[in-house]
Amino acid sequence: MYHIRSQAERNALIMSYRSSEHTSQNETPNIFFKIVKSKPFSVFILFFIIASSVILALENPLDDPKAKKAEVLFILDILTLSVFLIEFVLKILAFGLIQGKKSYFKQSENIFDFFLILTQAVGLFDVQSIKILKIFRLFRVIRPLRIINKNEGLKVAFHTLMHAIPQIINLGVVSIVFYFLFGIFSVTLLKGRLFFCNETNIWFETYAHTSENKFDCINRGGEWEKRWLNFDNTIQAMITLFVMGSVAWIKTMWAAVDSIGID
Repeated sequence: MYHIRSQAERNALIMSYRSSEHTSQNETPNIFFKIVKSKPFSVFILFFIIASSVILALENPLDDPKAKKAEVLFILDILTLSVFLIEFVLKILAFGLIQGKKSYFKQSENIFDFFLILTQAVGLFDVQSIKILKIFRLFRVIRPLRIINKNEGLKVAFHTLMHAIPQIINLGVVSIVFYFLFGIFSVTLLKGRLFFCNETNIWFETYAHTSENKFDCINRGGEWEKRWLNFDNTIQAMITLFVMGSVAWIKTMWAAVDSIGID
């Protein structure tokens, strides 16, 4: 009985060893995996992402394409694109193209990087005659977003922001409700009152006299105009309250103080 148990334990140990050996062979990272996962490589790619974003910011469609600046930016753009293509090849060699759960084209981050590589490649050519490629070229402006994929802190912050969007929307709805209520209240008090006399066409001799109402303003040659921030309807009142909540509340306050009557 002891011999049978020993033999059974021996067979189990052999199977366990073979299984662990097979697993270790499949999970052992190759040299390309070690490269793309290394810290220096990540810093290297991050540097070129920042450089590519700076190059994009320095480009000006009004610049002479034959000028020295345009030529230098073109060469630097080719250099950064070459680095990103090398990264693309190394990741395919490390993770595979489409086979496996962690292959290159089964990870959303890599798909986004590949899309930006395509937009950068298209941007190197003159595509003025091809409308579809001109539209495709516009996506170069999202190139700096690659920084998020390369920085774990930014990635966490981005995902946190995405998860917070539903709550932000709820907060926005509550704010709109309050603006709507105070808008109705403001229309009741200040509808038709925020007018003023535009006296730019009045001669200097009569300028010392301040117009007190609409008829006085018109008789003196002025123009009775409505202020662009007013409370004549609920929508306009909500817009005015929103602007007042940021920067322009002082001017609106004095306009309400100077108001005389409706119209």
